[in-house]
Amino acid sequence: VFDETMTAVKKLNDLGLRNVRHMPNFKRYDFVPDLIQKESNQSFRTVFFSRVMREKGVELAIKAVRIIRECRNIDITLDIIGPVSERYQDEFNHAIQSCGEFIKYKGYYQPNSDEVHSMLAEYDLMLFPTYYRTEGIPGAIIDAYISGLPVLASNWDNADDVILEGKTGRVFALGDLEDLIFKLLWFVQNPDDMFKMRSFCIEEAKQYHVNNVLPRLLKEVQISNEW
Repeated sequence: VFDETMTAVKKLNDLGLRNVRHMPNFKRYDFVPDLIQKESNQSFRTVFFSRVMREKGVELAIKAVRIIRECRNIDITLDIIGPVSERYQDEFNHAIQSCGEFIKYKGYYQPNSDEVHSMLAEYDLMLFPTYYRTEGIPGAIIDAYISGLPVLASNWDNADDVILEGKTGRVFALGDLEDLIFKLLWFVQNPDDMFKMRSFCIEEAKQYHVNNVLPRLLKEVQISNEW
């Protein structure tokens, strides 16, 4: 039995299973981002990169960015990228129609490509405010790490397996707008710490590279066959 998070592996062990192995999500990539310190007078650019649906927390991201911009007078933007759920299309259009130019829907990119990673590398922070407690290892977060992009994510059940607090990102209480705003402001106000995080993200991405994951699977399969 292979599971992609250590949290799930522990739960299965607690149920009495002993043939459980950790096998994380993985990607094949060659992209290496350029790490350049941004100018202090530039906009703080955030991105929501996921399926666009209420359950992924897109409206929470919109509210947080809007409040920070309008109430704190901070130059912050949000680009929303990903396929829009058909059943959510009308609600999504309504959610962004009055936001102005600082919140935009930018369409959909083909996943698992250098184009995606080049695009993500242009941002300062990824927002991942999912309401799904049962997320595993989201491919979007791996793409962010490959791109050297820190992540601010909700504290879903497996968040601690994926987000290294203070190194590759931070987590906020699931569904908590106030905590999301508080943590988002921390990123805005600590550019030097954020820049250090970019290097941590690039390093962390390596554990999800196909060349570092699949050999473990093949080894386990070989051992099973010999047994």
